[in-house]
Amino acid sequence: MVSRIAGRRLIGLACLLMGSHFTLAAERAQIEARRTAFEVASFKPAAPDTSPTAEAKKMVRDALDYMAPIGVLPIQHGHLSVRGQSLLSLIASAYRVRPNQVSGPSWLANLMFDIEAKLPEGVPNRDANEALQCLLEERLGLRLHEDRKSVTGYALVRETDAVRLKPADPPFSKRLSGESAETANGRSESPADAATRVVAAAPVPAVSGPRGMYLQSTTLARFADILAHQLHAFVEDRTGLSGYYEITFPLRRPESPDDSVDHRVSQALAALGLKLQKTNIDAPLLVIDQISKQPSDNGTP
Repeated sequence: MVSRIAGRRLIGLACLLMGSHFTLAAERAQIEARRTAFEVASFKPAAPDTSPTAEAKKMVRDALDYMAPIGVLPIQHGHLSVRGQSLLSLIASAYRVRPNQVSGPSWLANLMFDIEAKLPEGVPNRDANEALQCLLEERLGLRLHEDRKSVTGYALVRETDAVRLKPADPPFSKRLSGESAETANGRSESPADAATRVVAAAPVPAVSGPRGMYLQSTTLARFADILAHQLHAFVEDRTGLSGYYEITFPLRRPESPDDSVDHRVSQALAALGLKLQKTNIDAPLLVIDQISKQPSDNGTP
């Protein structure tokens, strides 16, 4: 009698566990079904740039990756158009992180792709990042996980209390005022969609030249990202300064092979009343577990 009751209890427990398994599987399927995906998408390797200015253009693209707002994609009216963008930059944009927060094969920075994609009707532009994530997973088999790692980096701090920075208005502030905006065809859009549209259409307010870099309107956190790109290291803003600034960063060109970028960056920062201190940084990372070099049309690379 006891064994019969115990047997019934085991069967009941097994049914409960099986039911829970199928419930979780169904919930996962529903979550996947709710994810935004592009309605139509062309995803192919970019044609090699063999022009004499190819290397210079690549340097400009790399710099823009760090100067542009995190996660902003070139999308207007639901249409994403990308030309010659590195796989590293695409992954970073899709997941709203900086390129130096993506840990994966070194060739991610060298593979260039063209993308033409369209969101389903009625889907806002702000959902394009999630759609790009789906596209990378389907066409390249991208699999990744989030992690945090303590790394040696730099803290951007004030060298003196009297920093030499000129306050500036936020970029595009006049065009993004109010709760909504009207597009060219009369449709209303949210401030988030308006910001995406304006940033995609407007020139980046930064200029590089032989005398350094001019930033028309930027935060110190964004400036730290630009320094991270120059130094190939993590840089964290710890100045305690908020708001936007107009910055002329007098980063000179090297005068000899021994004239390191660290030395030149330190000199340029001193002119602004800023400096870098070596420190440990708890850095968030996206770790690539799996990815293919060649995109597939059917989602199975």
